[in-house]
Amino acid sequence: DDGGAGIGIDLGLGIYRHAYQARLREVLGKDHARLATALGDARWDALCVAYLDAHPSRHHSLRHFGDALPAFLAAHPSFDAEPEFAELARFERTLLDCFDAPAAPLATWAQLQAVPPSDWPGLRLRLSPSVRRLSLATDAVILWLALADRPASPRGQRGEASEWLCWRDASLVTQFRSLTGEEAALLDHFLGGGDFAGACERLLASHPADVVPARALEFLAGWSTEGLV
Repeated sequence: DDGGAGIGIDLGLGIYRHAYQARLREVLGKDHARLATALGDARWDALCVAYLDAHPSRHHSLRHFGDALPAFLAAHPSFDAEPEFAELARFERTLLDCFDAPAAPLATWAQLQAVPPSDWPGLRLRLSPSVRRLSLATDAVILWLALADRPASPRGQRGEASEWLCWRDASLVTQFRSLTGEEAALLDHFLGGGDFAGACERLLASHPADVVPARALEFLAGWSTEGLV
């Protein structure tokens, strides 16, 4: 004791703990701004308290503090009837991952066209480290887009499964778009280490053999233009 000039250890630790928890909630709110808006203040505050109790920060960087939030929401009984919120959190974290992914040289379509024809069957595309694929069962992305324009709390809904592509383009801007089942399957094939011959075999299931190579090249041209390869 210094005669009352300072504060006690317990009080000091309490102040620090409160300030640190406030900082963690600030990080979650920044990373998941539209989820917070969709839930409203009361539900968002309750979610933050529950998440901090279940997942105290153990990361050197607060950037990854919210990594477990989508799974936490998916497993939380309060959100059993609202799966769109877990997928909204997952989408937001995917956009963060795309933006923070390491840089890598990108191939132009001209460079791909210069590959000798004999090398094409075994060609394995290396996609940008920022490329992410999402398969969603709700209209979470539609909800995310709606929240950009409306501060109210529109509700997402269960919808048909949808496929999405997220990436950071050559201008360092995070992009996303929906995918057809065919394009999603081809991207997953290459992301899994598959080669061009295997991609063509997949396309044979829905296209005549004489148009398959051109169809595959059409996808590759588009991906290289978008900065995916």
